[in-house]
Amino acid sequence: MKKIFAILILVFVSCLDMVAAQSQCNQYSGRRKEDCLRAARAANQGGNSGASNTASTQAAAARAREERQRRITAAREEARREEARREARVAAARREANRRAAAARRTNNNTQNTANTVTQAPQTTDVPDAACTDAATIIDVFVPMDAKVGEEICFDLEGNGLVTWLIGESEEEKYGNTVCHTFAQTGAYTVKVIVDTECDTQQTARTVAVSVGGGNKPEAVIPSICNANNVPQIKAINLPSQTFSAGQAYTFTATVDVFDVESIYTWTIDGETQVGATATKTFAKAGNYPIRLKVENVCGSVENETLPISIRTNNAVELMGISFANIAPGGFVMGDNFFDDAPPHRVKITETYQISKQEVTQKQWQTVMGNNPSKNNRCGENCPVESVSYAEVQEFISKLNDLDFTHIYRLPTEAEWEFAARAGSNTTWYFGNAADQVCLNANVGQRVDFEAKPNTLAKVTCSAAANKTVEVGRLSANAFGLQDVYGNVAEWTQDCYDEFFYLQNTIDENPINFNCSGAQAIRVIRGGSWTKGATSSKRFYAPADTKDANIGFRLVRLSAE
Repeated sequence: MKKIFAILILVFVSCLDMVAAQSQCNQYSGRRKEDCLRAARAANQGGNSGASNTASTQAAAARAREERQRRITAAREEARREEARREARVAAARREANRRAAAARRTNNNTQNTANTVTQAPQTTDVPDAACTDAATIIDVFVPMDAKVGEEICFDLEGNGLVTWLIGESEEEKYGNTVCHTFAQTGAYTVKVIVDTECDTQQTARTVAVSVGGGNKPEAVIPSICNANNVPQIKAINLPSQTFSAGQAYTFTATVDVFDVESIYTWTIDGETQVGATATKTFAKAGNYPIRLKVENVCGSVENETLPISIRTNNAVELMGISFANIAPGGFVMGDNFFDDAPPHRVKITETYQISKQEVTQKQWQTVMGNNPSKNNRCGENCPVESVSYAEVQEFISKLNDLDFTHIYRLPTEAEWEFAARAGSNTTWYFGNAADQVCLNANVGQRVDFEAKPNTLAKVTCSAAANKTVEVGRLSANAFGLQDVYGNVAEWTQDCYDEFFYLQNTIDENPINFNCSGAQAIRVIRGGSWTKGATSSKRFYAPADTKDANIGFRLVRLSAE
């Protein structure tokens, strides 16, 4: 009976132990809980006392925890290895793309990416352990050139081994052949890359620098090699000439303050980029071209304001066959007693100027403007251009001024035109008052009326008149060397037309009437045409937008100095 009672007591205690074990194992879940209960049952079946069973249960729970932790560690390690394998596959594709881009940059710039390299630790020469099959190598490190604050930039390594990156002053660790990072502040940052073999018997490292743009560099993150002398400063762009001609090669250099740090010079001239301390450019044609220089190194960068260069030529006008007569200052009696030519009044020309000896031809217009608007275009390229408005003539003149850096071109004033036409004479025409001489000295119509001195109306019949424009320079010149002063085409002047201007004007030096504007402004034209006779003083007029087969022009040229 006692034995039975003892057995019952043991069974009861065993049950209590199992209840306690179950309570202990309930703090776990899943597989860990099952391991705990299995260990408790095994301990309970061993027939130990209650205290021994409790100790066994606790030991079993500890073993279960250790097993669980081992499995978690193993799973994490496997996940890390799988992630590393996945990153390696992605990095391989990215490295190939970066390698091609880097090769293109090196070919394009004729320079390696040495501006971003600060130091390179030599590879170790230790003999690898027999168990290690790979040596740690760094072939190249690709660093972004144009890093910006707040933008993710990626670094890529071409090499072999386990890769660790230490980014910035804080040496934030990242792993893999390709890593990306976002910089919160501008500055020059150091980036160290370390490559180990699997068994850690070999290690090689390289430190590079990356410049993050967007503002001034904090001193705390500037590489140790940098100081105020190493940040480039552009002092001047050295122009090879003060004047530039189309078709000639020019070499540009710069004065840059920078000490003991390799720098990259990037020139942009007319949209074309060149890398190097100098840049060479041939300008195909005249015009205004921008030039810009950027100098950068690991310590900073600087870029100058765009400098415009005017490419002109000092002989293009002469090459087009436009020749000029020099007109010295002087005085004369301007006007006559007829209609709006009156009254005669004394005028002074106070500055030397040049005026073209002939009217501008169709060929010369075509060369500058690329078209020929003349109605009488069958006349030939040496006939005067006509059917051009005042505004179109101004456009032609603007293009001439872009071609010739030594002179300024414009239309003559009314006073300058008459002074040059008279060529020192005070008669109706520069060749005198005889109307019968007109046909010999001017291309005018078959029958033309002239207001001739002394206050008479002369009627002239030119039986051999062409009744159209003819080539310039065929007829005799006046004492200043001007031809076709009368006839052929009438000529635009700068002046606005006012029939009472001579009566109201009190200016006797270099007079000009500017009192008009716009396309409908009435402008003075001088010299008559192949349909209208004229004298040295005869005034005609036309709206500025007129395009008439009777109207052309000649030029005035002044020194640009």
